[in-house]
Amino acid sequence: MESLCPNIGKTQLLKTLKSMGDKGMISMKDTGKSFLYWRKPDDEDDNNDSQNSEDDEEIDIESEDKEEKPKKLTIEELSQEVEQLKSKIDKEKETLKELTTKSRDISKQSTNDEIQKDIDVLMTSNKELSQKLISLKKNATKCTEADKNKLIQEHVKTRREWTKRKALFDNILSTILENSNKKKKDLKEICGWETDLEVGVKMIEDRDPKATKTPVFKRLRT
Repeated sequence: MESLCPNIGKTQLLKTLKSMGDKGMISMKDTGKSFLYWRKPDDEDDNNDSQNSEDDEEIDIESEDKEEKPKKLTIEELSQEVEQLKSKIDKEKETLKELTTKSRDISKQSTNDEIQKDIDVLMTSNKELSQKLISLKKNATKCTEADKNKLIQEHVKTRREWTKRKALFDNILSTILENSNKKKKDLKEICGWETDLEVGVKMIEDRDPKATKTPVFKRLRT
């Protein structure tokens, strides 16, 4: 044996053989002076293996019997557990709803890069307008009081003529509608005129210091 296992000492070898003999893995005999060891026959090994497997099964059965069985819940306890789970689900849904709303609000807000881009555009526009204002102040032609009064008179005269024509047209249109069987809409389609509202014309502000009133034209009776 020492020649077969040169790396194992004699003492360790004897302990290993005795342990294998005690476990029934090999045959062993005590002669009083020494121990004899030899390999067991194959049929004896099979019997030992079957015996060991039966012992293992018995151990497994005993261990299974010792396992704690789950506690059976009553219908009332199950109902309470279901209600608790429903309440928990409702809370989670509410939390999810709040987080979704916050996420939507945050996504609508501008990012830092977008805000910085808008600031740059406004700064550039402000700089250009400031330079334009400085240029206008330097090259501006002063308007005398006489020039100002002349412009006001021209404005007043133009507005007066415009209001006269507007009133005259309204007067003529009313007379035609009274003496015809056509509606204003139909007559408008035939003549093809456009109103101030349609072309975007607004009433010109009256700048006349005397605040003259718009002349009123009386309808002609036929």
